[in-house]
Amino acid sequence: MQVVEIHPIAWSEGGLNLLNNIESKIREILAEIIEFQIPVSQICVYDELKNWGVDSVSYIKMLVSLEEEFLFETDEDFLAYNSLPNIKAIIEYVQSKIQNI
Repeated sequence: MQVVEIHPIAWSEGGLNLLNNIESKIREILAEIIEFQIPVSQICVYDELKNWGVDSVSYIKMLVSLEEEFLFETDEDFLAYNSLPNIKAIIEYVQSKIQNI
């Protein structure tokens, strides 16, 4: 009998859809860090976050929150401000990191 380990993130918020859970959590983290002029749910995944008030300090806060939430360490290449310019890029990065857990 093969034992399959399921990462706890896949079960967060009662859902099975990992991609939706990742995007929801990223939006939640952004909403906690940045005071957006509109609900974060209305920001397109391709919108440049710097246009919504994400600066270098809030970018680092976001990375720290992502590391804590998804249990990974950020690669040095992604510490530079605007390395992950939009929600889509963040989703793809988080997916790549948690697939290696």
